[in-house]
Amino acid sequence: MMVDIIMPVYDTGAPLQRAIKSVINQTHKKWKLWVVDDGSTELTTKAILLMYEDHPQIEILRQSNGGPSRARNLALSLIESDSTIAYCDSDDYWEPYHLLEKVSWLSFNYDMVYCNPHLVNDEGDQMYPNFPLYDDFSWERLRNGNFIYTPTVLHKNGLGFFDSNLDGLEDYDYWIRAVKAGYKIYQTGIKSCTCTVRAKGNNNMSSKGQTALSKIKDKHKDLFEFTNLL
Repeated sequence: MMVDIIMPVYDTGAPLQRAIKSVINQTHKKWKLWVVDDGSTELTTKAILLMYEDHPQIEILRQSNGGPSRARNLALSLIESDSTIAYCDSDDYWEPYHLLEKVSWLSFNYDMVYCNPHLVNDEGDQMYPNFPLYDDFSWERLRNGNFIYTPTVLHKNGLGFFDSNLDGLEDYDYWIRAVKAGYKIYQTGIKSCTCTVRAKGNNNMSSKGQTALSKIKDKHKDLFEFTNLL
């Protein structure tokens, strides 16, 4: 199974090389990495991108700074409609078996698979040990907040673009759209992804996140108000 991997990049610095190497080192070898430079100006980031310009499985795209949703959408606009999509953010990284394990579950007629991540800060220290990471997927849990980390996800193409009109939680909107599209979603039991989290980032508790959450609930009020239909 061919996997198209999307990696938005904006002034990431040294962790970018670790993220790209984690893709190159996958035991599942059928992949293409779409790196979208979202207007980076930081010199280390630009130097690392130049290192991979000629890699046969890496396509580097560039755009003016517009945020991760616009960056992911640029790649999605170029990916074949029957592709399988994965995401690896530029400051996160995968274990070598990440794609192989996720692809194996798609073969059981699931449309989207993900896992709980390891959560660390910039120094690699564990973060949010009490964050509610569950043992399986359910709409009721997703309804109460986004617990699916984008770099852990593999899904069949067909959900369209991320909603760039949302100022945060675009991934949450995307997973809700997967539910509405009837995607069969499965959480695997192996943590194969490490995600870097920062206190200043968007989340459901921040003021910015709360505004985005209100927009999402209004956009999908049919599901939030009538959950018995699921």
